[in-house]
Amino acid sequence: GGALESLHAYPGEYSIVLKHRKGFVRVALQTGSCLVPVLSFGEPDTFLTRTPRPGTLGRQKLYDFYRRFGVVFPEVTGDFWHLFGFMPQRTPIVSVVGSPLEVPKTDGKKGDPDFEAVVDHYHALYIERLRDLWDRHKNTLALHRIGTMKVVE
Repeated sequence: GGALESLHAYPGEYSIVLKHRKGFVRVALQTGSCLVPVLSFGEPDTFLTRTPRPGTLGRQKLYDFYRRFGVVFPEVTGDFWHLFGFMPQRTPIVSVVGSPLEVPKTDGKKGDPDFEAVVDHYHALYIERLRDLWDRHKNTLALHRIGTMKVVE
């Protein structure tokens, strides 16, 4: 998700910026590499964010800044005693790894409609595998969650 995902980071909420991120699927198809779903539980709780919610003027300004410069600086606080908020909260992060999703090696190019259909297919399968990981582990590893995992942007 990178910088854009930080605009969706709120403690207890699992929002993953992945809806339009398909480059990793293209590379996997072009190289014949497996796609391995990985989901980290506890990551949204490492910092307390004060990012404006969607639909607000403050959020729009942050998003515009991101579009223009490629970075964003959400207001975050961490553990006060560790450099006055610049260190993460002391919270466990557990990463779960799903089974590899094998993809065929293809010679497709970005923009080719046939290739993009295959990209869309494996991208949807990858997201489905992430949702499966979420459903399997949310009741033991995301006890303080708010809602469910969302795939955004």
